[in-house]
Amino acid sequence: METTKKTKVVNGMTFDESTPQRVCEILSNNCNQNYTVRVYYGDVKTGRDWCEAYDTVGYIRRSCGPVKVPLLIARRNLMGGHVILDNCIVKIQIGRDVIWQHENYHCPVEQRGCSIYDTQKDKVIFNAKTEDKAKRELDFFLGRRNNH
Repeated sequence: METTKKTKVVNGMTFDESTPQRVCEILSNNCNQNYTVRVYYGDVKTGRDWCEAYDTVGYIRRSCGPVKVPLLIARRNLMGGHVILDNCIVKIQIGRDVIWQHENYHCPVEQRGCSIYDTQKDKVIFNAKTEDKAKRELDFFLGRRNNH
């Protein structure tokens, strides 16, 4: 049995029906701009950041074809990218400016020596060779920098 995903269209771009209207507007309005955007994925019920480190920073574009969905392109000169999980976004940044975030947004991470821990799961999510490298990664997870 096939289920049909419910969607909505904002400015010609298709989004999951559950995606907040403001997130749809931000993604569609920033499509084809020449600045990088960072999306934070997480639990949209609780606002908890999943601490995704890869495929979260890039340029917003839209797919080709009859259903145009938002894509995140790593570099301006590339043609393809990853589909943005618009219904899982808990925070959006342009540069260091937070453009939107879930009302209960939180990122449960802390540095312990050369490791970054998820404090809710008490689990290592990143190991570094030095404490300075771990600090850089912590700053990335917390949005104080947008590169590793």
